[in-house]
Amino acid sequence: MTKVKKTQERGAGFKRSVGDIVFDTINVIFMIALCIITIYPMYYVLVASFTDNSHLVANQGFLFWPFGFTTGAYELAFSHPLLLSGYRNILFVLAVSLPINIMLTLFCGYFLASRDVMLKKPVLFIVMFTM
Repeated sequence: MTKVKKTQERGAGFKRSVGDIVFDTINVIFMIALCIITIYPMYYVLVASFTDNSHLVANQGFLFWPFGFTTGAYELAFSHPLLLSGYRNILFVLAVSLPINIMLTLFCGYFLASRDVMLKKPVLFIVMFTM
């Protein structure tokens, strides 16, 4: 029997090199910046939806909290007569297309997992190329 060398895990008693510390610091800063860049536009839309139109048009720059708090945008959106038909269309497409997509994916997976199937390579190429 061969002895398996136990790998040393990071934790108590493990010294981190300067390169590890620099990499971790840069990585954390980059990830925090990426989170801010990703989340702020969604936050801006949420805050802008509660901001009065005149304040929103006059504002230049970043928007961190609503000015002239109002729910007028939501009142207008929910009172629109086509809102319910839009939701009905979305639910119809979901109810019809989801089972069809699942069945086609199952059939394709079964076909590609089988051995000695005609045209397996071209079909696999088409499936992988269009992903």
